[in-house]
Amino acid sequence: MKEELISFETAKLAKEKGFVGCRKRYCSDSVATELHSLPFNELTKDIPTLYPAPTQSLLQKWLRDEKSINIEVTHYHNKQEPEKWSYDVTSIPIGSGYYLTHDLDNPFKTYEEALEKGLQEALKMLD
Repeated sequence: MKEELISFETAKLAKEKGFVGCRKRYCSDSVATELHSLPFNELTKDIPTLYPAPTQSLLQKWLRDEKSINIEVTHYHNKQEPEKWSYDVTSIPIGSGYYLTHDLDNPFKTYEEALEKGLQEALKMLD
């Protein structure tokens, strides 16, 4: 079993919102984006072509512990339809700020797809 890294799009948002401290990073120029096993940290955060590449779960934990935003992924299934996934973004404690529910009319096919979109939406909520 392998943990999913966040996408490059999510990495750009995470950097913009102040995330640092992971073992991998994306390096991008106008032509290509590459993944490197070199750290993204306080020393590299100001280099404009470097972006953090943490696992989805690490970024989810950072949002929960440092920014008080929880992302919950929910599974829906019945006999007539294929599996589908959705997400909720809530502030901690609940009711103290953010709340966003994904529309089930456009479900995700996997847990990871739903979590990735939830991460992006949570990052967009940050000042």
